[in-house]
Amino acid sequence: MNSSSSSFEPMLCIPRVDVKIDKKFIFNKFCKLKWGFIKEIIEIPLRNDPEQKRVIIKLKWNREEEIQEIKQKIQKGESIKMVYDITQPWFWKIQAFVKKQ
Repeated sequence: MNSSSSSFEPMLCIPRVDVKIDKKFIFNKFCKLKWGFIKEIIEIPLRNDPEQKRVIIKLKWNREEEIQEIKQKIQKGESIKMVYDITQPWFWKIQAFVKKQ
């Protein structure tokens, strides 16, 4: 991996989140992961589904080795499933946010 790709700080995207889930809940779940400092959380309504939204998360990534492995998966275009409610099998699919040109 060259230095330009290793310094790339990918933003995260959760493509589908129930609109009833607020930013504070999302913020708290990501704080527990300790992936890094959360700079911003952006909510974008889905045009075709008023019950769902897209969430973009800007991070200053943690430099721990385990977290860097997660970051590299995201950079490669892989997605990660994050269970946010252990009482039920509820999870978010997390992937890199890619701006459409």
